[in-house]
Amino acid sequence: MFREIGLADELGSGMRNTYKYTQLYSGENPVFEEGGIFRITIPLKKIATQKVGRENVPRNVPRNVPRNVPRMSPEELKSKIVEMIKNDSKVSRKFMAEELEVNEKTISRYIKEIAHIRYVGKGKNGHWEIV
Repeated sequence: MFREIGLADELGSGMRNTYKYTQLYSGENPVFEEGGIFRITIPLKKIATQKVGRENVPRNVPRNVPRNVPRMSPEELKSKIVEMIKNDSKVSRKFMAEELEVNEKTISRYIKEIAHIRYVGKGKNGHWEIV
């Protein structure tokens, strides 16, 4: 429904189309409240709010949960990266990220912080050097 409301704004007649699409989905009119905050209340039938798809996603999922938090300190991660490069100069950032259970961007960020490592060449034809 909100896709159609967004479309209604793009079409230039937001109020008319909001009424139209709210009628289609719920059979009732939206409530527009003007005040310090402009608010639109769109009444929906229970069926319109149900999840669609193979799995229902739980609604009580915690928010702001950190992702890809390194299980080791930055210094430990950097030493592991250097160790992996010493063992295989053609090791990929993707492989390092999978092995160390962090994001590829985390690997890239730590590699930039390690002054004595550089990548020579391009793409798969390149290799790491420890200066």
